[in-house]
Amino acid sequence: MFGNYKGKQTQDFLNRNTGGKQNQKIKKNTNIKKEKSAPGSRQRKSSSTKGNVVQKQTLGKGEDKLKVIVLGGLEEVGRNMTILEYRKEIIIIDMGLQFPEENMPGIDCVIPNISYLKGKEEWIKGIIITHGHYDHIGAIPYLINDLGNPPIF
Repeated sequence: MFGNYKGKQTQDFLNRNTGGKQNQKIKKNTNIKKEKSAPGSRQRKSSSTKGNVVQKQTLGKGEDKLKVIVLGGLEEVGRNMTILEYRKEIIIIDMGLQFPEENMPGIDCVIPNISYLKGKEEWIKGIIITHGHYDHIGAIPYLINDLGNPPIF
């Protein structure tokens, strides 16, 4: 039996380093403008509105940032999988599995949760494997079809 398992260590790490205020950090760093933006600039509509005015968020050159998303392997042994995302291009580094701990009866292995990648299969340019240990390659047979069979390097 296989299952996705978000490790308690990863959640503890996030809570320690963000103080449980992930949403507040995001709200502080957004630059919302109500006026019209320059022609040709990229915009995202905000979900909040005031009256009939729809607030828009303008993405400047400095806000096009590389996203590094760790789906497994952060402060744990196994389940190594990291995503590098820039605009609409994704590179995956490793796709490992983790062997179950004593408190996981009936679980044969644990694979990374790839729900973030659902709907973004066309963005995936390839998978880079760093080396051949199971904690870096073990999830490939279970996840490769769900990701649209990208090339492996």
